[in-house]
Order: sequence, then structure tokens, then C-alpha cells
Amino acid sequence: VHGYVYDGTTDYTAYLDMTSSSDDTSLIYIVAAVSLIIMFAVVFLFHRFREQCERCFKIFLVCDIFVLFVFGGFVPLLLFNEEIGNLLDLFTFWFLLVNFGVVGVLSLYYDVPPSVHRFYLGTLNAIMSVLMLATLPIYLTLTLLSMSALIDILGEARPQFRVLSPFIIPANVELM
Repeated sequence: VHGYVYDGTTDYTAYLDMTSSSDDTSLIYIVAAVSLIIMFAVVFLFHRFREQCERCFKIFLVCDIFVLFVFGGFVPLLLFNEEIGNLLDLFTFWFLLVNFGVVGVLSLYYDVPPSVHRFYLGTLNAIMSVLMLATLPIYLTLTLLSMSALIDILGEARPQFRVLSPFIIPANVELM
């Protein structure tokens, strides 16, 4: 290697081992087979332990909606606190946020006055729309918005085609 000067024209593909492609293909087949077996096992376990999985999913949904309410209410409450001159201490600030989240979750899953239910449902929709507009590309946002609007119009025109959840009507949903 002494005295070797690189001229920039050396073809390094000649040094590649051409037998590795069959090893890569067999590795891909092995990974695909193991993934398929794991997916079937997971589906079987979800079916076998359906009640436990549904209970976990319901708990996850409740926690998710609670977190959305708390963090979705954080920014407006922070702006309001700045506007009034930081009169809220830290404990009061977090108490109001947690209270907003708890009452919001309870209003969606238990019987409450219709005005409270509509307020928290509208607030949840506003929070979700802000999150969607802030994170998704505009073409995907407009596509999803137009699809849901068309489905909602179709559901109002023909009730037998209603595919969206009637979540606007308060319902007693068993959470656990």
C-alpha cells in the first residue's frame, strides 16, 4: 500500500460478495414468516382474552381523552393566566386543568345535562382539530375533513347510511 495514490476511478463493486443476495432473501423470508406467526398469535390472544383487552382499551380511551382535555386546555388557560397578570398559582392552575379533564371525561361517558355534554364534546372536537391542523399535511387534513363532512351529510339525508358514531347523545357506557 506504500506509494498508492487514489485516482478516483476505482470500481469498488468488484470487491462486493455476490453470494450475500441469497442470504438476504432467506433472511427476509424468515423474518416475514416469524412476523406472520407472531401476528396470528397476537390475534388469537386478543380473541381469547377479548374481555380483558376490551377493558384495557376502554381504560386507554378514557386516559387518552383525559390527557387530551388536560393538555388541550393548557394553552388557553396559560394564555388567560398571562392576560390577567399571572394571578393563578401553580396549584390552582393544575387543579383547574385536572378538573376540566375529569369533568370532560365524565360528561362524555355518563348522563349529564345536555348542555354540559355538548360543551365538552365541542371542546374535544376543537382540541382534536387543532392537533390535526398542527401535525398533518394540509392535503391530508382537507381530505379527511371533506370525507367526514360528506359522510355526515349522507347520514343526515339517509339515516340508514349513518356510519359515524352517535356520540353527541349522552350514553351510559360501562367503563370497566
